[in-house]
Amino acid sequence: MINQKKVIFVVKEYTENVFLGGGEKVNHFIIKELLKRNYIVDVYANISYIEKSNIVNLYIKDKNFYNNFENIIKNYDLVISTDLECPSDVSYSHNHSYLWKKNKIKLFICKIFSKAYKRKIINYKKELKNVSKIKKIVISSNIIKEDYIKNYNIPTDKIYILPPGVELKEEKIKIKNNDLFKFGLVAKSFNKKGAFITLFASFYLKNKYKNFKVKIINKDTFKNSLNKFIILFLTKILNLEKYIEYLPLQEDMDSFYNSIDCLLVPSIKEPFGLVVTEAMAHSLPTIVSSVTGAADIIKNEENGFIIDYNKLNKSKELYKAMFKVLNLNDKNYKTISKNAYNTVKNMTYDKFSEEFINIAEKK
Repeated sequence: MINQKKVIFVVKEYTENVFLGGGEKVNHFIIKELLKRNYIVDVYANISYIEKSNIVNLYIKDKNFYNNFENIIKNYDLVISTDLECPSDVSYSHNHSYLWKKNKIKLFICKIFSKAYKRKIINYKKELKNVSKIKKIVISSNIIKEDYIKNYNIPTDKIYILPPGVELKEEKIKIKNNDLFKFGLVAKSFNKKGAFITLFASFYLKNKYKNFKVKIINKDTFKNSLNKFIILFLTKILNLEKYIEYLPLQEDMDSFYNSIDCLLVPSIKEPFGLVVTEAMAHSLPTIVSSVTGAADIIKNEENGFIIDYNKLNKSKELYKAMFKVLNLNDKNYKTISKNAYNTVKNMTYDKFSEEFINIAEKK
């Protein structure tokens, strides 16, 4: 009998069947590929949303896990992690570095005494200590590559760019809705995802075009009464109540994508943006900011639109792109819709995980 190879997979969160985020789904497909290649998979997670797994050996990390890590991994043929905090054969990291985020934070001095700030400092020091011990680092976009080379001093030959997978849908012929064109925005973090920029862009747009609406999903913003007041007050004074619809977190994102005509991703920082490929898999044109990692797969005015965030007035740039989409004729809208779908049809989760393990096993 041939001995099975063993892999340790270090993750922050683990679940099966029902996924709370794109990262968990990516983990699931990596594990699926490992099992297909006859690995025994041991998963060590900070948090698990299931008590027991039927497909992997599941362990919850204790406080000594990282201290004993180098002894633990001696028993494995392959070491995979989803962050830069432990030495591994391959790490899949899709978040910006602490320094990248720090340089973008306004009123940074206000954060110095927060627990979250101190925790980020500790994690960043762990990453700096261990990053040289990671053999290969797989990331999702060029903007992350730029960040990691600058702030972790990682050699370029250790970095592999592999955009995350997407669940492909049946191709549709998307017809432009000229009666009431609907933009969509997923803004779990209202400011970071560019929702305020979208409000001002919509203010400019309504003076030129009347038959549009922006549907904004916001996760936690309205749980805070002050945030809710500010956003609704701003919506009112900009006279946008007719044009903006606020939605809670959606259980069925397919229905959301099917209800809109164009997705907005005007994020002020976004390592990739899974919603972009999800929308494209629904044959939707997308408008993305130039600092969104998914801009790597967008060819401006061919399969989507890129707004230049080097410009001072970002809302004006978004407005111009929204206006351009609204003025597409039916033929050009269909062409961009079809090109969007064709861009992602070979970017499935299965293909992603297959390529990821090929990189991991590469000598």
